[in-house]
Amino acid sequence: MNIEYQVIRSRKRKKTLSLKITNTGTVVIQVPCRTPERDIAAFLERKRAWLEEKLRVLGESPATHSGEELKTGRQMLFRGVSYPLEVADPGAQTDLFFFRDQHFVLNRRVLMHGRALIRSWYAAQARSYLPGRVEHFRAHWGMGPSGIRITNATSRWGSCSPRNMLSFTWRLMMAPPDVIDYV
Repeated sequence: MNIEYQVIRSRKRKKTLSLKITNTGTVVIQVPCRTPERDIAAFLERKRAWLEEKLRVLGESPATHSGEELKTGRQMLFRGVSYPLEVADPGAQTDLFFFRDQHFVLNRRVLMHGRALIRSWYAAQARSYLPGRVEHFRAHWGMGPSGIRITNATSRWGSCSPRNMLSFTWRLMMAPPDVIDYV
């Protein structure tokens, strides 16, 4: 498999090579400024098996929040499981976007605001689910954070500040429960 990639040469004090795959499937290698091409090629060759597997999985996985159009039948992830989206007039239901009977429902009248509604829904799920998981691990390890924050980060799923504040992206709610616990 021929892997196309983009190299970003850092002018900062970066000392290591790093690799990431964007949600569009672009392979990005970040390297120190003066890294020779042969070192980049060797790094890519060492990571080839991992890259091929991740690109294969990315090609098979359903889109969630990419540029794909919001329409009935689109697959969306929630806690690692893919569910269909239904764009409909939900009748008496007052929520504009909700999860019911193993599928998501987006009110047709607010389709143009659908992405914002979906983000809000995922963030609300994260605010209700993640504190319980943090509490579980706090009890297990005997230490805990000073607080929890839900962010809109796109590539960092979680972090801890020097003041012991945990930050999680709402996108974590698309991952399976064991991945959420890992983060």
